[in-house]
Amino acid sequence: MKVRHIAATALMGWYLMMPHWSQDDHAPRDDSPLAQWIVIDSFDFASDCKDAKKAREDETFQRFSAETPEPHNPFQPYQGIAELRRAWYREYLSAQCIGTDDPRLAD
Repeated sequence: MKVRHIAATALMGWYLMMPHWSQDDHAPRDDSPLAQWIVIDSFDFASDCKDAKKAREDETFQRFSAETPEPHNPFQPYQGIAELRRAWYREYLSAQCIGTDDPRLAD
């Protein structure tokens, strides 16, 4: 491995990002350009980013399950506040760890 590559890798970080969600259908807009996604947190290592993503998914699912009378598929239609909770959970399922040097962030 060349010294230049090692130095570039050492400077790279990771973003935990999630898409905005549509007000119309309460669905994550994961087809939107990555440059329009929301940065939730940043990390030095990909493994830390993936661990944080999993922890947020688990925490959100636990909260969602506790506040809903019975477990539901987060992709089924729902009304009112439960629908918003499900949309929030779907956002976390759509979240991705993205390298800070990803060219799609510049678009």
